[in-house]
Amino acid sequence: MPSLDKLILTAAQYKFFIALANNFTDQLLTLDSVDMDISMEEELIYAVGDENAIGNKQNAKKVTGKFTIQTGELFSILDLNGMTDATQIRNATIACTTIVGSFQRTIRNLNINREATAVKRKDKETLATCDFTALLII
Repeated sequence: MPSLDKLILTAAQYKFFIALANNFTDQLLTLDSVDMDISMEEELIYAVGDENAIGNKQNAKKVTGKFTIQTGELFSILDLNGMTDATQIRNATIACTTIVGSFQRTIRNLNINREATAVKRKDKETLATCDFTALLII
């Protein structure tokens, strides 16, 4: 059986970049995790007198997700762009690529809707989680 190593991507093989609406672009260096969710609304269509669906239709696509990053990097990006919190990030782009293979994904028209940060005594790091919605993913 051939080796399928080329199909297995480790987290170390991903690179993420952010571009803000004001032309600020930077590589995100301290990401802890990135979650992307692409979903379609669907609806089963029924006819009067039939208990089984006669159709299955999809309608609207929804792109949501979140990323977790070191607070120092997030606060630096915000400070460089005159922002006080991540919810001020609107119409941004996050690009994802792998250094091996050909996987690329771009999330466009991204708005951060929530920033959550927790600081605990004796922690070695502090992380911020940013939830987002976007118009499209290509």
